[in-house]
Amino acid sequence: MIVRTKISSCFFILLSGVLFWAACKKKNLDLDPSLPTDQNYFQTEQQFDQGVIGIYSKLVFFYNYRGGTGQEWLHDVRLLPDDDITTNWLSPFESFTTLQPSNKKVYDYYTFLYQLNARANNMLDVFQKKSSGVYKNNALKDWHKGEMLFLRGYSHFQLWNLYGIAPLVNRRIDNDSLLYTPNSSGNELLEAAISDFTAASLLLPEKWPDPTYKGRVTKGAAFGMAGKANLYMGTIKKNISDYSLALQQFNQVKGYSLVSKYGENFTRDQENNRESVFEIQVGDNSNQEGSNPWLDTDQFDGNGDISGYWGFFDNHWSFFGGSRLLPTESLKTAFGNDPRKEFCFNHEGIIKYVKGSFGGDGRNFAASYTNNPRIMRYADVLLLKAEAILQSGGSPAEAIQLINQIRSRARQSSTIPVSTPADYPSSETDKKTIMKWIIEERRIELAFEEGHRWFDLRRWHIGGILAEVYRKDLDHGWEFGSVHTPFSFTLKNLYLPIPFEELQLNPKLRQHDNWK
Repeated sequence: MIVRTKISSCFFILLSGVLFWAACKKKNLDLDPSLPTDQNYFQTEQQFDQGVIGIYSKLVFFYNYRGGTGQEWLHDVRLLPDDDITTNWLSPFESFTTLQPSNKKVYDYYTFLYQLNARANNMLDVFQKKSSGVYKNNALKDWHKGEMLFLRGYSHFQLWNLYGIAPLVNRRIDNDSLLYTPNSSGNELLEAAISDFTAASLLLPEKWPDPTYKGRVTKGAAFGMAGKANLYMGTIKKNISDYSLALQQFNQVKGYSLVSKYGENFTRDQENNRESVFEIQVGDNSNQEGSNPWLDTDQFDGNGDISGYWGFFDNHWSFFGGSRLLPTESLKTAFGNDPRKEFCFNHEGIIKYVKGSFGGDGRNFAASYTNNPRIMRYADVLLLKAEAILQSGGSPAEAIQLINQIRSRARQSSTIPVSTPADYPSSETDKKTIMKWIIEERRIELAFEEGHRWFDLRRWHIGGILAEVYRKDLDHGWEFGSVHTPFSFTLKNLYLPIPFEELQLNPKLRQHDNWK
């Protein structure tokens, strides 16, 4: 895969403008640089392509074992706050009682998202200034710009979901007056994500023309993420027009279908299959010296690692004294005899993405794993589309039919004939009942994947849907399933705190009111 190639020194170019601007002195500006710069490097389409790959590279930081800072892994930031996963070690991202703005993972996640954002902004700046004299292939020119916009939109979407009022940065930081960006307000980050995803959808190809481009984002991915962001906006604003726009965008996600067996979505040999709308490409470093999982992807000596890490789901030496994550009892009950359980967890713990992954292939030891995280699957799109239909006043029967597609595939995934989960009756018209079906189907279908459950619970809480459907919400009676006491969820836990280090560095930045 093209995103799995050896990391180029051009990645350094993308970072240097942000990280070292403040350190520049006027007397040094006229010196010849010892490394390529964007002024003298981006002279060919291939070099622009390498710059785009440099943006993708930052995505791996959220899945590395080390994450680039010695903090082992960052999965708990997006997975533990929900009601699907618990752990027998006291993680601040589950219990909330010890979570503080000084938490290192809170800072790392924030930093990596802004580095992703900066790489996209830097390439967009270079693209605007230099692309007209370089590209001979106008289609590729559009595709590259679409990728830059998509990846910047992804940083906005994650920042809004996790940090809420984090700064909105939509341009390159190329002078010191831009170093101190104030907080965003309201839903500005979500609006920026919608804008970027929508613009990308008009530029990206429906399908990349060559297998070497496998894993690059497509028009379908952009429409899918734009629809998802608009659906989130509709949820929190209770605005039918946002739901309707989301539905229009989901209708443009074409060329995808459900794979025949549910488990085919989570194995390395079935990556980028026909159900995959967007997945992050992790894997082996292709250089001859091999791959070192204890180094991050910005190690420019050739040994930086681009693998993922799923070993935290297993009782493995890589914990170094930690403990694995476990499904909550309420989730086990929700699954019942559903055949999807076989691919999600067993009596030892969570197995999705990691079942049968240890042993045999030496490259797949726990700290260095090559199975891609699936960020958006077509099953996710179908369930989001069902919600958009229901909430925009569309046909209940059409929404139910989409849910039943997912349940039918679940039955087909069993090795023996089963009747569970049964189809829901298409005659149902009660909106609350159908919404409950969507909520519970998303929980089972997407269990343990990419923070879906937490982002869903957040938006449904903010939009009042949990209270409407269940007569309880996250801070009033919701059962999170934690094995720990004390367990305390308050409204401040809807967002991660703005990192303490950022507040110290940026005088224009303020903390969430509930975290002060």
